[in-house]
Amino acid sequence: MGSRGPAKTPVAVLKARGTYRSDRHSDEIDSDLPPSLPDPPEHFTDEQQTLWRDIGGQLAARGLMTDLDGPAFELLIGAYVGMVQAQKELANDSLIVYVGELQTPMANPLIHVIQKSTTLLKWALCQFGCTPSSRTGIVPAKRVPKTIDPMLALLGGQKTPKKPAKAPVKKRPAKRVKK
Repeated sequence: MGSRGPAKTPVAVLKARGTYRSDRHSDEIDSDLPPSLPDPPEHFTDEQQTLWRDIGGQLAARGLMTDLDGPAFELLIGAYVGMVQAQKELANDSLIVYVGELQTPMANPLIHVIQKSTTLLKWALCQFGCTPSSRTGIVPAKRVPKTIDPMLALLGGQKTPKKPAKAPVKKRPAKRVKK
């Protein structure tokens, strides 16, 4: 099931509006997977391998790519290259194809291929945070120690994680009762 409701508003926009609340708009997630870029699949062409290293390298540098993300990232690269190839072929062909004895007009089948590839590409881009809206929901993991040694924390060798400060609650004024 997909995410519900409207897309998240970027934190920068919330801060500009003055509606940012640290208790609601936290960007921290915890992950045990180290960021890395897996090797590209062997069946990829040179163009696909170049895209894999360029885009995947940027995602791994931001901490958004791990070894587990390889198959999903393969879908992203495949959808992009398939869409571009279909668009190139469609540019050399016409949008309308005539079929049958009566020369019935029909849309070129490449249009359907482009639509399917675009849908898959949009999904994959959102999953990897490659759109402005999806970047608000996907954040690199921040390393937080799972266990804290009390003696090490006491001696100053290990810092205890700080809880986010809660914003003060503003009370609404009491309603006036008309007499």
